[in-house]
Order: sequence, then C-alpha cells, then structure tokens
Amino acid sequence: DIVDGGYEIAIPLEYAEKYVKIKTLEDIVVPFRINPVQRIYKDLKERVPKPKATGKRILVLKARRMGITTYEQAESYAMCRTRRNTKCMTIAQTQPDTQTIFEMVLRMHQDDPNYARLDKDRKDALAYKVLRSEFKIGTAGGVAVARGSQLSRVHGSEVAFWDISSRDTDNLTVALCEAAQKGEVVYESTANGVGGEFHERWQ
Repeated sequence: DIVDGGYEIAIPLEYAEKYVKIKTLEDIVVPFRINPVQRIYKDLKERVPKPKATGKRILVLKARRMGITTYEQAESYAMCRTRRNTKCMTIAQTQPDTQTIFEMVLRMHQDDPNYARLDKDRKDALAYKVLRSEFKIGTAGGVAVARGSQLSRVHGSEVAFWDISSRDTDNLTVALCEAAQKGEVVYESTANGVGGEFHERWQ
C-alpha cells in the first residue's frame, strides 16, 4: 500500500519506472523507461563492489544525450520517495544547469500520482515531511555546498566542466564523499580534454 510518500513500497528503480515521468527532447512528457544505454549502465553499477569501509564510488566517462543524468535523477528521486531519512544530492556545473535539473526533479514530483507532502517550498530541494527525506540540487562552487550534510547518495554532473579551480574541485569531490561516507557517490562527465581533477581521477 502507498503510505504518505510511498514509504518502502518498492525497489527505487521499480518505483521510478512505474511512477516517474520525464520530458523528452521533443518536449513531450512520457513515463520514465530505462533505455538500452541506461540498462547497460545499471547493470555495470550493480557489479561495482561495495567496500566495507565506504559506500560505492563510481566514476563515469559518458557520451552526451545517453540519459545518464536523467537516470541518476530518477534513482535519487525514487529513493527519497520510498525510503525514510534519505538524503540525496545532485551537484551541477553551473546555476542554469542546476535549475534545469531541479525542474526535472520537480516535474517528477508534480506528476507522481502518489501524494506526498513537502516540508516547505524550496527552490533547491524537495523535502518530504512524513518521510523526513530530502533531494537537494546544488551548484559546484566549493566545499560549503556539502558542509554539515550527511548524505545517502551523491551525483556529481559534468564534473570535468565544474567552473572552479582544480584544487577546489578536488576538495569538493572529497567533501561529498565524506558526506556520503556509507552511501553511493557517482561522478560523471563527458570528456573535457587532458588535465584537471576529473581527468586525473579517470587516468
């Protein structure tokens, strides 16, 4: 049965495929269905071992328009709708990208047929009152974005293009991993040439 917020009714991705809607490149709102690339991505992620000391750490070098960012948002959204006390965070490279991703997540909430009360009207997060779960979207700009957070899941979007110094990028990626000490951390990006923190991590 659906409890307010959908508490523990499903595996998150099963919930996403049943209830999440997304907007296509043609501006048509359709149900979220895992595409062939996302299916390969999901299978590869599931094969990543979880170390005893930390949660999963995943680095993704991707092509554009394959749906990796959409997949990550759907998974984080569904986690916050099906689990209590869950804190997910996505960090994008610029403020416009942050707004675009937040609008994607807000649409998932608004089109979800299962009612869930939001704790407050926020411009950067969905906070579910009964579940005490939160999905926050932020912009790369230093370690402050992760300070004081205890996160279940982190997604860093287009990390190679974060408009901060390599040193600050390294500090932020480390801080996010510390905030999600036992959770899953995914850093993904399309290629941005040789050099920089993401390239060094990939090498």
